[in-house]
Amino acid sequence: MSRLIPKAPSPKKAAASGQSSSRSRRRRIIGLASAGLFVAILLAVLVAPAAAGKAVQPMLTGQVTGAGSLPLHDVHVQVLSGSMVVAKGETNRDGQYRVRVPAGTYDVTFDRKTYEPLTSSGVVVIAPSTTLDAALTQLPMLTGLVTGADDLPLRGVHVQVLSGSTVVAKGHTNRDGQYEVFVPAGTYDVGFCCKTYEPLTSSGVVVTGPSTTLDAALTRLPMLTGVVTGADDLPLREVHVQVLSGSTVVAKGETDWTGQYQVFVPAGTYDVKFCSKTYEPLTSSGVVVTGPSTTLDAALTRLPMLTGMVTGAGSLPLDDVHVRVMSGSTVVAKGETDSSGQYEVFVPAGTYDVVFCIETYEILTDLGIAVAGPSTTLDAALTPLP
Repeated sequence: MSRLIPKAPSPKKAAASGQSSSRSRRRRIIGLASAGLFVAILLAVLVAPAAAGKAVQPMLTGQVTGAGSLPLHDVHVQVLSGSMVVAKGETNRDGQYRVRVPAGTYDVTFDRKTYEPLTSSGVVVIAPSTTLDAALTQLPMLTGLVTGADDLPLRGVHVQVLSGSTVVAKGHTNRDGQYEVFVPAGTYDVGFCCKTYEPLTSSGVVVTGPSTTLDAALTRLPMLTGVVTGADDLPLREVHVQVLSGSTVVAKGETDWTGQYQVFVPAGTYDVKFCSKTYEPLTSSGVVVTGPSTTLDAALTRLPMLTGMVTGAGSLPLDDVHVRVMSGSTVVAKGETDSSGQYEVFVPAGTYDVVFCIETYEILTDLGIAVAGPSTTLDAALTPLP
């Protein structure tokens, strides 16, 4: 039985075959390396511009301190190139701030409410960071006590510090009558104003650091007071009271449930007007008001009442009918009927056109209705729309 025995290659052919395989492997390795190098170059070309665009800007950082070298929070920091704000930030509770800006030269401002503003000019900012600390100086404080009647402290007094017509600073007194305002050192006019007291201005007040004291004693305005009554001499509540100097309203107020009113005005001569919805307005002219108090009572006369019933289909009462009393094209008074069809409106004595209007009925106008006191009756029967 015969067998096929594989023939071993000759040594020369084996060597040639091995060399060919080795050269093939080297060519593959070189090809892969070349491809990798190409990809790396391509990625570098593509990524380089993006990386350049995302370059981190330099950091401007520092700490801001105030009196006693204590850190100041809430200081406004602005980085300026000319008049343009390049960046801005605020200090934290440790007085630290951090803002990013392009490398360059800037003016940096520091500003806080009760401190003098500070500007550091020509600050050069370079990467990776530049430190700029700042020490702020507190503004001089103007403080004092404001008192009123019986030398008692006055709360809620408005205080204004003026340089000419410019308000440099303002504040108000607390419940103990004390006030505090911070202003640059200088000379000012200081105004004190409270609703029921005469305004007071202290002129030429020199304010220097650290603190200047200016107290003020205000004088109470004269009080105009009285009782307003109506029908049967009963007190009238919610009567509007106006104190007039010409056409200017100097003061105004309202009567309480006892009919009493109180208004405070500078001493002088005034017209005093009393006005209530269902009463004729009354004006007392040439009223002389002096301190501490002037009394002016008033008795108002009730306006004539126009009243009646409005009925509709079947002579049944109509509610929610709009009633308008007209003088030409002017509405003098208006009202509505209630669930029983009744209406009441108050108008000065005179002659009027009276209009009755509701959605599903024809509009009715009664012309030339003479209204006189104390009461005039005008009933109306409306016709339903077809």
